Amino acid sequence: MVGGETVQLIPRGADPSTKKTHVFTILCNWGKRQIEVTVETDHDGDFHVVAVDLGSTASAKTSVYHNGRLPQEMIDRLIREAKEERVKEREKLRTHLSTITNQMVEGDEMMVHEKKQMIEEAVRTAGEWLERNPEAGEFEYTKRLWELKELQQSSSQDSHEEL
Repeated sequence: MVGGETVQLIPRGADPSTKKTHVFTILCNWGKRQIEVTVETDHDGDFHVVAVDLGSTASAKTSVYHNGRLPQEMIDRLIREAKEERVKEREKLRTHLSTITNQMVEGDEMMVHEKKQMIEEAVRTAGEWLERNPEAGEFEYTKRLWELKELQQSSSQDSHEEL
């Protein structure tokens, strides 16, 4: 799904040995990335998928075999990687909350009192959410982090404009 829309690369019942490519644009770390995904079927009914980040040329590939299952070692690896990413994103959010809190304790003379209160409330709310949701997914952690950074950046820009 892309932005809530499904993209069908290879329609059901397509001829064996079909190959289709599509470039997806995604938001990532405050920027846009383009990922080229190629899906290919073979005569055995297996699917082979290759994804290439066009900005960095990093790539990943996988296959889904006609029995409909990924090999167990791949399933285990995907689960392990997903858990690692979730933990990494959780720690990024926790670190950013700590950084914002420390900056406010040290005092930012540039920040207007109202904006400081707004950020303090956002930090408090995000911290409470973080404690209530220790098993949230990577996307949820990343979303919360982006929201905080946007608010912080917006407040910082507003403070400088008021000078």
